[in-house]
Amino acid sequence: MKKLIYIFIFIFIFFSSCFNRYFDITEETLVEYTLTIIKSEGGNIDSTGGKYSFGEIITLEATPNFGFVFLEWSNGLVSSIIDVKIESDITLEAIFIPEKNEFPTITLVGSSTINIQMEDTFNDPGAIANDLEDGDITSSINISGELNTSIIGEYSLIYEVTDTAGNTSSISRTIIVNERRNTIIYFEDLTCKCPEASIGLKEIINQVEYTVVDNESIKVELLNNNINLCTTHVTDMRGLFNNNTAFNLDINFWDTSNVVQMDKMFFNASEFNQNIGDWDLGKVKSTYAMFKKATLFNKNIEFWDTSNVENMTEMFSETDSFNQDISSWNTSNVIYMSYIFYKAIAFNQPINSWDTSNLELATGMFHGAKSFNNELSDWDTSKVKSMDGMFRESEKFNSDISKWDTSKVIAMAFMFKNASAFNQDLSEWCVDKIPQEPSDFAQGSALFEINKPRWGSCPSSKK
Repeated sequence: MKKLIYIFIFIFIFFSSCFNRYFDITEETLVEYTLTIIKSEGGNIDSTGGKYSFGEIITLEATPNFGFVFLEWSNGLVSSIIDVKIESDITLEAIFIPEKNEFPTITLVGSSTINIQMEDTFNDPGAIANDLEDGDITSSINISGELNTSIIGEYSLIYEVTDTAGNTSSISRTIIVNERRNTIIYFEDLTCKCPEASIGLKEIINQVEYTVVDNESIKVELLNNNINLCTTHVTDMRGLFNNNTAFNLDINFWDTSNVVQMDKMFFNASEFNQNIGDWDLGKVKSTYAMFKKATLFNKNIEFWDTSNVENMTEMFSETDSFNQDISSWNTSNVIYMSYIFYKAIAFNQPINSWDTSNLELATGMFHGAKSFNNELSDWDTSKVKSMDGMFRESEKFNSDISKWDTSKVIAMAFMFKNASAFNQDLSEWCVDKIPQEPSDFAQGSALFEINKPRWGSCPSSKK
C-alpha cells in the first residue's frame, strides 16, 4: 500500500511539472507588444498602431500630402513602405518635408531696351514664362506700366507671373521714346529701301535695327545671323543660303529690285519655306539652281517679274514639295531651261502659256517629274537644239506635243526613256538633223513604233 502511495505521488509531481512547462511556453507565445504610430504633419500612415503578438510582421506605408514629400522613418529607414517585426514595444513616426517649389523663370522676347521714335506704334515683343512644376505659364503673364509715344522720355514695362504655389517672378523692359527724325532707310509696300544710304548705315524702324549692305557686306551680316538688312544696293545674291540647311527666316521685306544674279540662292536650303512672293525680280537674268534641293519650299511666287531672266536651268530641280501656279511668268527671254523640273516630283501646274520662243536648251527638263501631265501643245520650240532626256522617267506625262517644231533639234537621246504612259503621235516631227533613232529614245515607254518620228526626214508640211 505504501508503495502504491509513492507511485501516485510520483505521477502527480511529473504531471505538475509538465503542466507548468506548458503554461510557461503558452504564456511566452501569447505575449503582446504595442506599436505606436505618431501622426505627422504633411502625410499619413496606413495604420494607427495597436497591440500585436510577438514576432508578428506589420507592413506600413507612408503617403505624403500635396506639397510634401516623404523623407524617412524615425528609425532611419528611407523607404516609404517598410515591414516591422514586433519583438518589443515600438514607436514610429514618418517624417515628411515640404516639397521644393521653384520660382518661375520669365524671359523677355527681344531686347531689354527698345528705342522708338515719337508717334511710332510700339509692338510689344512680350515675354515667355516657364515653371518647373507648372510648365509653360506664358499666358499668365501680367504687364504693367505706362507708355506714351507722344512724349519723349524713358518708360518701363513690368512683366510679372505667379505660379500655382504662389511664387512670383518679374522682369522689366525699358522703352525709350526719341525725337522723330527723317530716316534714310524706309519701308515702301512692305519692302525695306535705302537708295540714298551709305553702306553700313544702321537705323531703327519699329524697334528693329536695319543695316544697309552691298554684295560683300551682306555675306558678313548673314554669317552673323543678321537678316534685318536693307538690300537696295545688292546686285548679286548668288549662293547666299547655299547649303544652309537650317535657314528658314522671313526675308520677304528684302529689296531685290537691283539684283541681277540669283544662282543657287537657296541651293540645298532644305528647311526654307518662307513667303518671298513680293520680291521684284525685274532685273534678274539668271535663276540657275535657285531652289535646287530646297525640298520644303512651296510658297506662292506667281507674280514674280521674270521678263529678263535668260537662264532657268535647274531652278526647281529636286524640289520635293514645290507645286505652285507659275503660269503667268514671262519667259520670253529664257534661253536655258535644262533640268528646270528635274525630279520635281510634286510639280504638275499648267505652263502651256509660257513663251518659249527663245528657248534653246530643254535637256532633261521634266526628267523624273513623276507627277507632271499638263498640256504643252502651244509651246514654241522652233529654236530648241537639245531635248535629250526631256521627259525621261516622267511617268504620267502623255500630252499631245505632235505640233512641236523640232526642226532645229539635234539631240533627242533618252527623250522618253521610261516615260511609261507616253504614246502620242510624233510622226510629223521634223527630225532631218537626226539621221537615226537616238540612243534609248523611247525605251521603257508606251510609244508605239508607228508613232515615232521618221528619222532623217522632215514632212513637207514642216518645211
